[in-house]
Amino acid sequence: MNFKAFKILAVIIMLTILISTAPKTHANSLTLTVATDKSEYSMYEPIFVNGTLSLDGTPINDGLVTIQVNLPNGSLWLLRTCLTGTNVSQRWSMEITQIVPCDSGGNPKYSFQRGTYLGFKVTIKNNDLTSHAAKVFINTFYGSDVPFGIEIMWEGTVEGEQEITVTAWPVIYIPYSAELGTATAYALLVTGLPEEDGFAYCPESSIEFEITPAGTSSLEESQSPIGLEEYVEGSYNLTFRSPEMYAALGNYTIYAICFYWPQLVKNSTTFELILRGDLNGDKKCDIRDIAIVSAAYGCFPGDPNWDPRADVYPDGKIDIRDVALVAADYGKIAS
Repeated sequence: MNFKAFKILAVIIMLTILISTAPKTHANSLTLTVATDKSEYSMYEPIFVNGTLSLDGTPINDGLVTIQVNLPNGSLWLLRTCLTGTNVSQRWSMEITQIVPCDSGGNPKYSFQRGTYLGFKVTIKNNDLTSHAAKVFINTFYGSDVPFGIEIMWEGTVEGEQEITVTAWPVIYIPYSAELGTATAYALLVTGLPEEDGFAYCPESSIEFEITPAGTSSLEESQSPIGLEEYVEGSYNLTFRSPEMYAALGNYTIYAICFYWPQLVKNSTTFELILRGDLNGDKKCDIRDIAIVSAAYGCFPGDPNWDPRADVYPDGKIDIRDVALVAADYGKIAS
């Protein structure tokens, strides 16, 4: 063997040894879970969404999860963000520095009558040197945690290190049937919807306002402080309700997404909204349903008056628990 061939062979042997003895590595695994505490809910019952964010099994305490919930017909119902811990000191590439409800002239306003529109003024800051395309969604909730409006108020591009203020009116309509009292508007700055792999640039910003009866004078306008929620490291949660009247029955889809550099992770789940007290299937709970459960009261399968529709608490008998469940839904009407 000549010297040149010997050198080549020596290099091959050395490389083989280095490769075989090098520490084995693997890509970091980012995992996001999302779930609800129940598979089905009655109208107006609190819906609890929860999940975890971890990297190779270790909880992440500075993640941001964007949550989208769609109605049974596929349309957007709510959009929120949740932090996965208390370490919120990180620098966001984009952020909302201010959200102010306003009237049609762009003037700050914190009290609105039923049957009128909400406008908003939102300030966006780009902390990066490069430009970013973004959308601003406004999602409004009654004090009972029932969402009543969601709209895109702005979309466009913010140049690097630029701060802009955008104003839009009308954005959200306050129905004549709106709950009175304190309500909350959430502003979200996102790349797009989680359903389409979009995620939030930063945590949501919120502001409280008052809903008053139609035809009443406005309350004294004052900004209410927004409290911070408590978090468990590596986990997130969100609670909301369906409307007590005219809620859409059926299967709702939840999308959860998180961009934790450099990975994007996504998950989804579903829950069903039902009207337990609707025994005759007409999408409302009224005296007819009470009559059905009353006629079958005390019955077991095989009894002449046994009616399986009345076994709302499915234990093979019609008793006070079935009556209580129907009574709890009395007066509710689904859409």
